Amino acid sequence: MNILLNKNLEHQIQAVNAVVSVFENVDIYDNDNIYSNPIIEMNNKIQVNIQKIQKENEITEKQLDKKHDILILDVKMETGTGKTYVYTKTIYELHKRYKLNKFIILVPSLAIKSGTKQFIEDEYAKEFFKTTCSYGTTIDLEVLNAVKKNKKKKNNMFPKEIRNFVSVTKYNKSISVLLVNSHLFLSALMTRNDYENNISGYTCPLDALKDIKTVLIIDEPHRFSKENKTFTRVIESIKPQLIIRYGATFPDIKQNNNIVKDYENLLYNLNAAKAFNNNLVKGISKEHAQIDGISNGKIKINKIENNQVIITHINNNLNKQCILSSKDSLSIVDNSIKNIYIEGVTKKTVVFSNGIEKKVGEEVAVDIYMSDYQSAMIQLALERHFETEYKNFCNYENKIKTLALFFIDDISSYRNTDKSQAYLLNKFEELLKKMLNNQIERYGKENEEYKKYLEASLSNISKCHAGYFSKDNSSSEEEIASEIELILKGKKELLKIKNENGEYNLTRFLFSKWTLKEGWDNPNVFTIAKLRSSGSEISKLQEVGRGLRLPVDEKGNRIDNQEFRLNYIIDFTEKDFAEKLINEINADIPDINIISDDTLEKIAKEENKSADDLFEELLSSKYINRHGEIKNNKRDELFAKYPILNKGLNKGKVRDRNKGERISGKIRADEFEQIKDLWSIINQKCIILYDKAVDNIIDDAVFNILKDTVFHEPYIEAIQEDIDVKNNNIKRLTKKISIINQKLDYNMFLKKICSLSNIPIQVIHKALCKYDKEINKIDNKFFNEVTISNIVSKFHDWECKKLEGYFKYKKYGKISENTALTNKNGEIKEEILQSMLGKYILTQDAPEKYLYDTVIYDSELEKENILTGDDKIVVYGKIPKNSISIPIFIGGSYSPDFLYIVKHSSGKYTINLIIETKDVKYESELRDIEKMKIRSADKFFKELAQNNIKIHFTKQMKEEKIYNIIEEMTQRN
Repeated sequence: MNILLNKNLEHQIQAVNAVVSVFENVDIYDNDNIYSNPIIEMNNKIQVNIQKIQKENEITEKQLDKKHDILILDVKMETGTGKTYVYTKTIYELHKRYKLNKFIILVPSLAIKSGTKQFIEDEYAKEFFKTTCSYGTTIDLEVLNAVKKNKKKKNNMFPKEIRNFVSVTKYNKSISVLLVNSHLFLSALMTRNDYENNISGYTCPLDALKDIKTVLIIDEPHRFSKENKTFTRVIESIKPQLIIRYGATFPDIKQNNNIVKDYENLLYNLNAAKAFNNNLVKGISKEHAQIDGISNGKIKINKIENNQVIITHINNNLNKQCILSSKDSLSIVDNSIKNIYIEGVTKKTVVFSNGIEKKVGEEVAVDIYMSDYQSAMIQLALERHFETEYKNFCNYENKIKTLALFFIDDISSYRNTDKSQAYLLNKFEELLKKMLNNQIERYGKENEEYKKYLEASLSNISKCHAGYFSKDNSSSEEEIASEIELILKGKKELLKIKNENGEYNLTRFLFSKWTLKEGWDNPNVFTIAKLRSSGSEISKLQEVGRGLRLPVDEKGNRIDNQEFRLNYIIDFTEKDFAEKLINEINADIPDINIISDDTLEKIAKEENKSADDLFEELLSSKYINRHGEIKNNKRDELFAKYPILNKGLNKGKVRDRNKGERISGKIRADEFEQIKDLWSIINQKCIILYDKAVDNIIDDAVFNILKDTVFHEPYIEAIQEDIDVKNNNIKRLTKKISIINQKLDYNMFLKKICSLSNIPIQVIHKALCKYDKEINKIDNKFFNEVTISNIVSKFHDWECKKLEGYFKYKKYGKISENTALTNKNGEIKEEILQSMLGKYILTQDAPEKYLYDTVIYDSELEKENILTGDDKIVVYGKIPKNSISIPIFIGGSYSPDFLYIVKHSSGKYTINLIIETKDVKYESELRDIEKMKIRSADKFFKELAQNNIKIHFTKQMKEEKIYNIIEEMTQRN
């Protein structure tokens, strides 16, 4: 399974364009050095472009003064929004537009280095950029690794990765990228100048890199402050002509006694608030375990002397003093603390075996290490996991594999050894077994396949979990090695519910000791249980960062059309986590204290008014004074009326379950009673049936697709040209890079195409045989993942163009009582979560004919619809997201926005109206896929009518008023 990439995500397109637009109409010229990048003319035009981009992207952050002569561009993107994809696509785009072809990617750690390498070298990603994005080339990646020391022989060989990178000439068609981590960049590997086999006269790697005028990309810039040794070496020794920094966090710097962010030419700012508010990442639900019997006991570090620690145990105002040395267990202080000992002692600090570091005078809560409390946290995490897993398994056409991540005290609590039993693991398996039995009893009757998944888990508990700890790297045990490979490198395998053999892939509970930091994440982590503290240095956003990405389904599709939530389980000592996280997110946003002319123009355009009229309204409503300054006592009201002003985190994106924070709307029973029959009908499940005529065209279609260059060899050939220094002649060096995905078994090849495209296996086989006989003999090396991706992509394009007139909808099964508004017994639910209705919420009451008591919406057009009354309306309401599943003939499903019951103009009967709102002015602005969905929905509702209940479907564009649509409908029908 590949995690499918999408070239049309707006926030990623904006981030790429922000960088490449800097060099529009800028002179970029070739030079005599055939190894070098073209030279960018650093003139005033660049600064003009930067200012234009910053204005377009509403960059208000202060830019600090430069202390060097190298152009630096900054792109800020929150964790989980596709930073690696963006800078990789930017590399391709800079090469395509400006012929730049030498790039260095500098990362702070081996973990990030490994993740970047996996992404760039992934064969699906290579083909995506080459074909789908039409770049027509690939990246030739060199990864600089440490040289193994040989005590018997000194290594005098110039680093081959740098040799390969530098020696690629400008005539090469591929893009050359060198990936290096900070530690190696500072090592003697880079600074030595006594290598015997020099390269083109260069004996020092840094000198060779300096002369080729590289573009340097820095990942995680907060780890490379400008005082940092690595950054200093970049500026002084390599002197790239351009540095592009990508990160969620940038370095802090002191300026005028204030701590500010060290931005330099910030071009794009997708901060945390924007990412959460626009559902580009999961929301957060924080929760801490609450149990009876908390003692509030504490351990205080009193004094450190002679490598010993004087500790005071404070419990119920009774103080007990102990003297401990390195390797002593804390059970000496309190026998309820298990498996925690003193790892090391310095003059000022004590380091415990769970990684916690405390200074003299600091305290540790005893209760959080009690086995009962950790059991309660595990129990809570399992409850949240299975709540989420059931929804993800049962509520989507393509299931979503659900993962949970546990950060624990110590490796010995999870790995059984000769010396000790893994008490935490044993407790986890005990609780998991109990939970699985409960889930089977609870959900077994509702979903047979989920029941089988749970039963398989119950029969093999040990396969449900895996662990990774740094100490594991020294272990030679096969099972442990397999777990490490799965967690660190097997992201795609973890996302599969079934493996290639059709067996359930049960691993979904991952254990680590806070080792999985930047560089590791998995989109399907929905629960993180922090059974140990992460320490005070890490930000709250970094803590949740491992689980922020939006999930993918079992076919690799990113699910971005609804809100998902990450359950974050912590101990009671961090009960204010949600508040701190919200403050951290909002602290990164400059306060809006004045309505500028640009902002006024933007709001006026949204409101379809003149800027002057809007200013008068704001002034008369006393939102602002005559200078445009916002009045503090009216700020919340102003932001509620004009959400475009609210740059901070929307309410409900980060919730504290312990405080009962649950943003929802109440479903009004009387209003629901009036739409009950219509609601039941539109929740009827349907399937797509194709006309028999399709059989006559699909054979030829698949055969023609096979002829359209879909077969891809399992290696990429990169041509390199080098110069022979003695003879000054150019010679060709050819290097073949084997891909990761080797050829597939023919049966598996056919099954994968079928599962991804719904092309019948016999049709695929017939077309392949015909191609093999009539066009060209097919070598079995072409049966690989890339060929599959090409065939499926081209088939979906063909479906869009050719199949729309060849299908109809057919109802199947009974109408489900379990819907977004009703439970499995058909009874109305009391409330519905905000996330099911929209991103924004108004404090005012909803109109009386509205289905909910709260105004929740996604756009200004939706808000206007909800607040607009009409005498002809009997009842109306926003349709919960994805609650009506209209199958789309190219795959996936679609759900419209509003439901209305209105009186006919004669007053004799009512009309059932379904509306799809589009917040654009003209239909021509809609993408083809959106137009196709609207046409499919129209067909769906016409064929769904039953018992003389007719359903009308229409679209509403931004300039159309809902009362005009209702008036026209009631007159016409």
